[in-house]
Amino acid sequence: METSALDSTNVITAFEMVIREIYNNVSRKVLNSDSYKAELSVNRISLVNDGSDGTKQTQGLYSCCSR
Repeated sequence: METSALDSTNVITAFEMVIREIYNNVSRKVLNSDSYKAELSVNRISLVNDGSDGTKQTQGLYSCCSR
């Protein structure tokens, strides 16, 4: 992308693209790290269906299991 600081052509767009790429790369590294995966498995919460056929719309349709 061609930019010009002199007349501010595409400067903001280029900056946003760079920041977005940095964010995506850092996020990808965090999601792939072993410490993050271990943390996810420890803090996992599962939703369990209570056995209803889905016709009732009640607030308690799904209940959380203990961690």
